[in-house]
Amino acid sequence: MAMKTQAGTWRVRWRVLGKFRSRTFRRKIDADHFETNLKYERTVGQWSPLAKLRGQTTTFTQYAQEWLRLHGAVHKIEASLIRDRQILRDYLQPAFGEKRLVEITRTDLVRLQSDLSGLGRLKPKTINNIMGLAHSILLEAVKMGDLVVNPAGGLRQIKVPEQPYRFWSMDERDRFLTFARNRDWELYRVIAFAVHTGLRKGEVQALTRGDLDFTRRRIMVHRNYCDKTKKINEFTKGKRPRVVPMNEMVVEILREVQMREPEALVFGTKMHHLVERRFKPMQRLAQVNAITFHDLRHTFASHLAMMGTSVFHIQKVLGHSELHTTMRYMHLAPDQLDGLTDTLLTGRAGEHANERRRWVG
Repeated sequence: MAMKTQAGTWRVRWRVLGKFRSRTFRRKIDADHFETNLKYERTVGQWSPLAKLRGQTTTFTQYAQEWLRLHGAVHKIEASLIRDRQILRDYLQPAFGEKRLVEITRTDLVRLQSDLSGLGRLKPKTINNIMGLAHSILLEAVKMGDLVVNPAGGLRQIKVPEQPYRFWSMDERDRFLTFARNRDWELYRVIAFAVHTGLRKGEVQALTRGDLDFTRRRIMVHRNYCDKTKKINEFTKGKRPRVVPMNEMVVEILREVQMREPEALVFGTKMHHLVERRFKPMQRLAQVNAITFHDLRHTFASHLAMMGTSVFHIQKVLGHSELHTTMRYMHLAPDQLDGLTDTLLTGRAGEHANERRRWVG
């Protein structure tokens, strides 16, 4: 039964997978009409012919394209839209394209998830991204009143195992930098900078002279270069600017750009090709373990953890929005629990001493 709210509207509530959902209407007649169709759908398993919902006539492909135009263009960055279009083209439209929204069932979604997993070539995270996009589109249909229930609601994600990461030891880092310094100064500058600041590749590519504060020895990180769009975004992956300190080596590397114009790129436009073509061969010559450019960020964080740096400081300098992302490095930290419970004895001893002084006094 529709209930009147304090605001004078009418609310219909129903339960989906143990969770309450609700929708409000200005007129009671609209609320009653919605509730009638909801009950019909629950009992019969399909929509009433009287229900005036776009989900009855609109196909998934039509709705998805509209979602990309109205929702995606406003709330998503260009690189995410490119990924979403690819997911729709390769996976969701072949599965649901010509189906009307009301015809897509939970069974269809579970079957798609199972089929994608059975292919054996997609990672769990990729499958979760595919199913997540389907969930987002169908949820928007519910919010817009074109569906009553999201069939993807509550669908369990595939568990993503934590992936091991690679990093250089401190000896490997120093050996590579010493070897590369006299053989390829351009490559040395980029690698030494990355391994001593922990910046992402796109952040390094977008760095300008104006982002460097030589007086306070700080780097302002607030842009990111996107390989997909070939553009510089005015934000980082975490959407938050951060400050990274410069050590002596970084100051030395950046000294040659100190007199450039503020908008000048620090490492130039050819950095990507420099890394792609010359980094791996130099690793072989220096006889160090092969790692990727992003592994330099792992190396930076791992070395900070080894030196006993606070996990909160590492999180801040890396720009992680979630602490658990940073915690993956903390198994390398010195054991800071050693002797922790000794403080209990020390504290008790102090109490006894104070007690004796009170009685003696």
